[in-house]
Amino acid sequence: MEENDMDAVRKAAEHIQIPFNRYEIFNRLSQLSQPKAKMKQALKERMKLLAAAYVSLATFIDDDDVEFIFENKNSQRAKDVAAKVCEDLDIAQEEMRNFKLMD
Repeated sequence: MEENDMDAVRKAAEHIQIPFNRYEIFNRLSQLSQPKAKMKQALKERMKLLAAAYVSLATFIDDDDVEFIFENKNSQRAKDVAAKVCEDLDIAQEEMRNFKLMD
């Protein structure tokens, strides 16, 4: 990523106008730094990266569990932890599929 997410949000916010009436909803294309199609594609790519990062959080588990798994790969506890991580991954992926960006 070129810049962190907060900087990207601040930069985008500079161009957002909150309409107070129906005649103030329009923004000028000249205010965009890139063509509208490129901006849409860049936003979609950033959202995909953020969704992937959200899903990957499911793979982070307690340090002690990681050590136990490496030392006891065939134990039932290791299998249970792995199953839980897989379940958490499935849940996170489903959350991202169902995530509504706008109310």
